[in-house]
Amino acid sequence: MSLKEPKQKQKNYLARRIISGITFFGQEFNYRIYNNKNSVLTAVQYINNINAALVAIFLVYNFGFIVPTSQSIYIYWYLEAVVIINVLFFCIKALYSLHIRTYIISNYLESILTIFIITHISLKYIDVNIIKIIYDSLWILYDYQTFYYDLLSGYLLLFTILQIAQFSVFISSIPIKPATTFIISFIILIFSGALALMMPAMTTKGSMRFIDALFTSASASCVTGLAVVDTPTFFTFKGQIVILILIQLGGIGIVAFASFFATFLSQGVGIKQQALMQDMLSSETLSSAKDMLRKIIILTFTIELIGAIAVFFSFNHEVQFQSLSQKIYFSIFHSISAFCNAGFSLFTNNLNEPFVNKSYILHIVIALIISMGSLGFSTIEDVFSIKKMRERTQKPWKKWEIGSEIAVNMSILLIISGAILFFLTETKYTLQNKTFLEASVASFFQSVTTRTAGFNTVDMGALATPTILILIILMFIGAAPGSTGGGIKTTTFWLLIVSSISNIQGKKNVEISKRTISNDTINKAFSLFFLAIVYNIICIMLLTTVQSEVPILNLVFEQISAFGTVGLSLNLTPTLNDYSKTIIIITMYIGRVGSLTLALALSKQVLSNSYKYPSGYIMVG
Repeated sequence: MSLKEPKQKQKNYLARRIISGITFFGQEFNYRIYNNKNSVLTAVQYINNINAALVAIFLVYNFGFIVPTSQSIYIYWYLEAVVIINVLFFCIKALYSLHIRTYIISNYLESILTIFIITHISLKYIDVNIIKIIYDSLWILYDYQTFYYDLLSGYLLLFTILQIAQFSVFISSIPIKPATTFIISFIILIFSGALALMMPAMTTKGSMRFIDALFTSASASCVTGLAVVDTPTFFTFKGQIVILILIQLGGIGIVAFASFFATFLSQGVGIKQQALMQDMLSSETLSSAKDMLRKIIILTFTIELIGAIAVFFSFNHEVQFQSLSQKIYFSIFHSISAFCNAGFSLFTNNLNEPFVNKSYILHIVIALIISMGSLGFSTIEDVFSIKKMRERTQKPWKKWEIGSEIAVNMSILLIISGAILFFLTETKYTLQNKTFLEASVASFFQSVTTRTAGFNTVDMGALATPTILILIILMFIGAAPGSTGGGIKTTTFWLLIVSSISNIQGKKNVEISKRTISNDTINKAFSLFFLAIVYNIICIMLLTTVQSEVPILNLVFEQISAFGTVGLSLNLTPTLNDYSKTIIIITMYIGRVGSLTLALALSKQVLSNSYKYPSGYIMVG
């Protein structure tokens, strides 16, 4: 036996004694003041909620307004005090728990932050500043004080989000439909974004008009991309960050984010939230929706990170940036905007900016990111997850889910056919000065972006009429279900075709890939298609009434672009009057939440289906 073994045993014994002592102290503490436990924890939660509200107000004031340095110092003093209070309250809640170790593990995010803060405060007494060490080890282009305040603000923002997520757990007790919760969450997001964009620090030209702020917020939250102002010049860096946050929250869904953060809490995710995730993700069961939630968040950030790196190295060397940090920022912004199918760009002419429109590798990279976002989260997980690919390798007979198969095949079919048609119709127009390879890349890119994203590498105002009609059809079809895109969805379009063919052939059942599709699904597809057609016709009629001086084709294009949450425009958006903007705002919202979802949320459910009237005959055709 070596000399190290007795020492190691002694250390292990000492560690066990320390842990046992801490556990005993916690249990003894609970036993002695157990009678005050409920009142103390209620007071702690109450104070935490007040602090979260005050922190949110101070952060909004400090971020959205031009605050004098004298006031800013006092704000940060209060925020530092809140951090200390949070640490104290976390320790109190841990001591009150019957099993301290279990509580710490189940609240691991708060535990890590608390340990870091306690360590930082403790080491400062011996002149060791952990945050300063981190600052010095990173290549940061601004001063330490700003870095410290940003870190402090980030921590408190996370604290506020966790409090909101904790509150969202109680959604299950509210007697409303999951679909209603989903559509209300987007209304809250849109109006919150509008108020944020109206703050003085968000724009370079003073406060923004409410209707313009609401339009921009709706366009970002509904991942559309239509813009009434020039995003890179009208908005400050802070304003652009707000737009980016709205894009991210709108792309995945604000409820998904709330539910994701709720999983960090001991309460977990409620039944209603799981039902909401099931509807949003087109998942078969509540459990699969809950399991997919974490995968979606991780998958989203992973794809966006890889996309940002690819975009960074894809810019043409002639594209000039003021600094390396600006190039990194542009790469991140365009990657998130592409994956969420938002179409917002930090270039005045979108991707048709000089030199950017010659970055053909960049166009292919962004098109691939857009395609990933348009497939839908369930399809991405089914097709590209390592677990599923390993299963198909070991079991060759195991195929994709039928929804994934339709989504992938329809996307490939629409992209190829759209690219060919765009190439043929634009050869003498926007593609006339390009080589065959350049024209092919441009056609491929526009075919991809037209269905979902809204980026453009050609002058949209110079498109030929046949091309405009082709793009309208592609925009109306849109992306796959459960994705960040809009439209009636690729699966709906394919179901309509297959169902129509089956009816013409006299088939009793609709069959796809040796599977019988239920009548409920077929009826749902036809209902969605009918609602989409009727709604868009009504909006086009209204647009031609309130803006009669604009050619009807331009208005139709704008309306369908908004409904499909695409974001392409024939240079019409900045010239819309307030009435037209209101119509387009409502259309972007309905396009994002889905016309059928909205109808189900607003409709009254039938009390019973257990009866049937005598059959009737109606002539059709």
